[in-house]
Amino acid sequence: MHKARLTLVGIGVAALTGSGAVAAQATPTATPARAAVVDSGVDAQVKKCSNVKRNTGYVHAWTKSNCQGYHGKKRGNDSSYSSKINNKATSVVNSGWKHQNDTVKFYDKKGHKPGGVGGFCLKRGDQISKLKKWDNKISSHQWVPGC
Repeated sequence: MHKARLTLVGIGVAALTGSGAVAAQATPTATPARAAVVDSGVDAQVKKCSNVKRNTGYVHAWTKSNCQGYHGKKRGNDSSYSSKINNKATSVVNSGWKHQNDTVKFYDKKGHKPGGVGGFCLKRGDQISKLKKWDNKISSHQWVPGC
């Protein structure tokens, strides 16, 4: 199993909406995103989710482990996840494009605000197939240049 390190930050965790609002994103490049599985070092299960296309510009979240269950995806920032995925995400994938802001920062409060759980960032191409500490605690996300 290939592992990469997940950068932790002291800012909350997030979730996805089904709304159609899209923030500006860079044009996709021909370079495919790497398909690393993330080992967050904080009790997260890491198994490659094979049903996700890379380099599509989306943040993905599922209500069950290994990219199963209800699937929410979003291009751009999302400050308020829909009721179908808010505080229900169990697995997440960053299939963003290679550009200036290709890391996703997750928050446990709406409006990209930190909460009591802490937080984490997910680099382009990385995934967590079973959130444990942050399971069912993601409410918003935003694209950032890095963490």
